[in-house]
Amino acid sequence: MTIASNHVTNQDGFSLVEMLVAVFLLSVVSMISLSVMSNFAYANQMVTEKMGDLGKIERARDYFRTDLREAINRGFFVQDPNIDNDGLLFRITRGGAENAKIDDAYSPVEMIEYRIHEKNLIRRSYLRPQATENTPYREYVVLENVADITLKFYDGFLWQDFWINSQNSQAVTLPRALEISWFIVTDNKKDAPEFSVRFPIGRAI
Repeated sequence: MTIASNHVTNQDGFSLVEMLVAVFLLSVVSMISLSVMSNFAYANQMVTEKMGDLGKIERARDYFRTDLREAINRGFFVQDPNIDNDGLLFRITRGGAENAKIDDAYSPVEMIEYRIHEKNLIRRSYLRPQATENTPYREYVVLENVADITLKFYDGFLWQDFWINSQNSQAVTLPRALEISWFIVTDNKKDAPEFSVRFPIGRAI
């Protein structure tokens, strides 16, 4: 007697097509995740760099603000665009020197220059107020990667693009305010941001 038996075949696992579909979907998800992570890392780097740049710009503004606020009527010299002044932007004489508050051997009056050298904004402080070519000085970079710095001067009525130089006079008429504008150098000059700040100028003695 023959007994018919029905065999039920259980197919465990995935077919080749299903495996290929799964691999494809996994690749797509991985590519999307990698792109998101890459964009996030780039954005984080850009934010960090921008914050660093803003910190440097704020530091430069603090130097300008303090020096110009303390400017006194003992000499005010501005670059002449038609004359090579070795990168000199402007020169002022200021009071309230920090070293004089600590050590009486230092003069409370000092000569300060701002210069541009190889795209760096440099602040130079002379050790004596009546500085000559041989007078010792200290200098340091205030801001990097700057270009196209322009100055404007406020006489109390109008803003103008020039100011009468008076390098050695002991009775100098200071501008009422100074506007400083510059660009931060980037790979794409069209996208270079322009910064412009205005500061009141000092106190007469």
